[in-house]
Amino acid sequence: MLPADDRLRARMPQARTVHKGLDGLTHGMQGRWRGRRGKTGVLLRQAQQIAERSGEMVDWSEGQLQTVYEQARRDFQYAQGAEKYVPELLACICELAFRSLGLRPYAVQVMGALVLHQGAVAEMATGEGKSLTTGIGATLMACLGKPVHVLSSNDYLAQRDEEEMAPLFKRAGMTSASLGGETPPNERKEAYQGDIVYTTGKELLGDFLRDRLVLGPKVSDITRALEFLLVGQKDDGLTMRGLHSVLVDEADSVLIDEAVTPLILSAPRENISLEEATMLARDLSADLVKGEHYKVDLRDRQIVWTKAGSQCLEGLSEKLPLMWQGQERCQEIISLAVQARELFLRDEHYVVQNDEIVLLDSLTGRLTPNRNLGVGLQQAVEAKEGLEIKPPSETLARFSYQKFFRLIPHLAGMSGTVSEAAQELWKIYYLPIVKVPTHRPIIRKNLPWRIFENEEDKINALVEDACAVQQTGQSVLIGTRTVDQSEKLAEKILNQGYHCAVLNAVRHEEEAAIIAKAGQLGSLTIATNMAGRGTDIKLAPQVKDKGGLCVLSLEPQDSARIDRQLFGRSGRQGDPGSVRVYSSFDDALIKRFSSVLSRWYVRVIYRVMPRSYEKWIAQLQKKAEGHAMRQRLAILKSDDWYENYLSFPGAHRTQKKRK
Repeated sequence: MLPADDRLRARMPQARTVHKGLDGLTHGMQGRWRGRRGKTGVLLRQAQQIAERSGEMVDWSEGQLQTVYEQARRDFQYAQGAEKYVPELLACICELAFRSLGLRPYAVQVMGALVLHQGAVAEMATGEGKSLTTGIGATLMACLGKPVHVLSSNDYLAQRDEEEMAPLFKRAGMTSASLGGETPPNERKEAYQGDIVYTTGKELLGDFLRDRLVLGPKVSDITRALEFLLVGQKDDGLTMRGLHSVLVDEADSVLIDEAVTPLILSAPRENISLEEATMLARDLSADLVKGEHYKVDLRDRQIVWTKAGSQCLEGLSEKLPLMWQGQERCQEIISLAVQARELFLRDEHYVVQNDEIVLLDSLTGRLTPNRNLGVGLQQAVEAKEGLEIKPPSETLARFSYQKFFRLIPHLAGMSGTVSEAAQELWKIYYLPIVKVPTHRPIIRKNLPWRIFENEEDKINALVEDACAVQQTGQSVLIGTRTVDQSEKLAEKILNQGYHCAVLNAVRHEEEAAIIAKAGQLGSLTIATNMAGRGTDIKLAPQVKDKGGLCVLSLEPQDSARIDRQLFGRSGRQGDPGSVRVYSSFDDALIKRFSSVLSRWYVRVIYRVMPRSYEKWIAQLQKKAEGHAMRQRLAILKSDDWYENYLSFPGAHRTQKKRK
């Protein structure tokens, strides 16, 4: 290892500034210019030339191709004006992909790789081969000799994509690995020594934070370099090689949706008083009546106490342990018990496995075993379920996703549903959006919505339609929001005498097998959001003749982007398919973000003007996305406060602050 390599491991980069006021306005104009439509045509023409050049290499011998590739790689890494060597190098990588994977990258996939190289986000439609695009883009960036991290939205996709692209990386002289939440520390450190690492944003940020804690107080680069030269390389406990290129698959999910909460490293710390108070609060809150003592604010997910409730709390405080008898502390612990009962529902927000609470990711529908709800609330949910109350955690380090990704020297990504988040991606991460054309036209049919007064009628209609479509031989995919919904739907379908497969967080071990069969003749699959991002359902030839994959959505999600991800499972790469949305006035989005008056108004007019209902849902989704964006901005604002007052060892501080 050279001193430069050690510096890359240990240095704390400066985060990009989030501009405000007039600077923010100018910065926004710059983002619109960088993502202008004219740029698409320029990149597409360049990509077509590279694809043609790659086609000329088909008849080359292995030795001839390797010689040209190695020369282009050296020029790209060391020569001045490295950009002029990109076309030849990328053409060689495309030919290597064909010889190792049997896949010839299309011009639009080459264009996607160019967008990644330029540090932007490629908006590629679902089914356009983003995995291969990321693979050739990662190979190109790894030719610089610096670490490349490819981030997926979950561990399963990270492992799957790395295994698919591994032959290409090996053929190009690169080492690769994937790691997830279950990867042990010794294998984790070994994986990070590779040229290309597939993982998730949570794992990358977590390992980055652990390395910061190991480094301790910041040491200047000069001091560390001198120490390295005098003492030599030593095992300082660092896991990563450092940060340089990060390519984010499903960029809107990782950079936007997952950024609502910061990542916190913590360790358990015994608190007997809290455990005792939590159990008492659970029992005392059982007598409180919704509507009389408190109201539930679904939008902000909090409990609002009425006057009668506040008076009742005064009497309950005497029954709590001494340190919880104060007015504020009593209200806090009782509120947590009520929140656990009213706002955190089993099989919707969490599941119980091995007598432990395991949270569900509302965006992906997957289990998140290493997360908890925070001090107090986690214990309140455990008490509600009658489980052993675990000690609360003490915060060791805290870092927001927004700040972490602003540290990355070369950040890029891709997604099929990123246009709605273009403004936020540029404002926070300096990432422009470049739209990549589709290789084949999309022929998927968008069927009219079906709207119902209540949940029961909606479910009955969906089950009837799904079974009817299945009878024709067409494949059916039903998308649900929660685990509970998927299980209830499956029970109804089985009671009708039809067979179905269920994919949710509880049955995640069967994911690969279920997805492999989901495109077969007459298959019927029920899935939570797990079947959204990154899921490639391959259709049997007979299914294409029957009309392709029929996607039925049980209800609109809080974000239109999540709906589009589900719809994108159908009609991939020019395949036939259809999509239909079912909705009722009992849907979670409507309950949380609409007023009583607006619901009454829409009930009156939607029968005469059916499209008015869809427009109303679109407005509610924008309201929900705006609410989530305000939460992310609040996290962003808190970064400065934490850095100034509660910064962990090794965090970046300017010389002025030290003085």
